[in-house]
Amino acid sequence: MLNLLLNPKHKQTMKRIIVLALLAAICYTSFAQTREEFEAAIINMNSQMPISLGPSGEVQSAAIEGQYVVYDIVVNDLGNTMSKGVLTPEKYKDIFLTFLPVSIMSTQYSYDFFSAMIELNMGIVFHVTSENTGDVISATISTQELNKAINSQPDFKKVLDIAVMNTKASYPINTYGITLVDSELKNGYWVNTAIVNEAEVNFEAIQENAEQVKEQIKNMIVSATDQVFNMNLFYCCMAGHGYSFDYASSISNKHVIISFTADELMELLSSIQE
Repeated sequence: MLNLLLNPKHKQTMKRIIVLALLAAICYTSFAQTREEFEAAIINMNSQMPISLGPSGEVQSAAIEGQYVVYDIVVNDLGNTMSKGVLTPEKYKDIFLTFLPVSIMSTQYSYDFFSAMIELNMGIVFHVTSENTGDVISATISTQELNKAINSQPDFKKVLDIAVMNTKASYPINTYGITLVDSELKNGYWVNTAIVNEAEVNFEAIQENAEQVKEQIKNMIVSATDQVFNMNLFYCCMAGHGYSFDYASSISNKHVIISFTADELMELLSSIQE
């Protein structure tokens, strides 16, 4: 049943954003003192392309064009958000800059890389192509915007809002008679709502096994088997929210809610063995 609760599909977009925020640090092992050293780092990065983003797509190339590092990215555009005008260049840019302080907090390499860009008065251009529709958006980030972002504290409430928004954009997802239909912040929790098709799934079994399922989730968190899921839980903690699954039967409209408070999440994440 755990696989039904934590289907990886709804985390693809979130994973893509996290990877992009960390991408610039790939294979960058020392602070570049000169333009030549920085260019060599980009050439080294590009030699490892394409870099997979998992089911979400791939980064196909990185290059320096004038005063910009240009990334060409192909994505599995969940929900065709680009063609629908939901994912715009400004939105993509806002997402990147929102997650960049989290990346800086996570790794020294990321901080060194962007510091080098700022010292060299460089920015970033993302050319993002939808694998589904062929639509393209381009987002440009200036040196000044990078400088502000890497010297800012993460706004975890905004980070959490974006994480929820992108999860919701990937719904509905149906797996073995359980359909994830909504993702929202409600009453201090990140709530994922699922409809249980009682023609296929015994709802009473979910009720009876709710505590065992919660224990399985706890074990998964502590063992860090799904780092993206754990990152989402970390966002919840830092924003002061809990996390829950709300299962609603398709016939009787009964509910089974499996919840973790912010304190529970923090305790579980703190117990992860490095």
